[in-house]
Amino acid sequence: MTLGNDITCRLALATKAHSGWFYSSIHGVLGTAVACARLLGLDAGQTAHALGIALSLVGGTQQPMVERSLTKRLGGGISRVVPP
Repeated sequence: MTLGNDITCRLALATKAHSGWFYSSIHGVLGTAVACARLLGLDAGQTAHALGIALSLVGGTQQPMVERSLTKRLGGGISRVVPP
């Protein structure tokens, strides 16, 4: 849990500009993904995948379009599962 907190704080400290985004939600999700990856014993590659999935769910990044990954479809599916 300390690792997740540390990552969240480091991301917050590294954020320079404020462009209308609430960065705390983005940083928190990525920190949580790292903490969960550690608890699950994921290796570096698996942790990278977990971070990519977390990013796609929190920010709607367009990275899946570049990499041709299936996480693009995950966002639409999750939006239909989680009540508003």
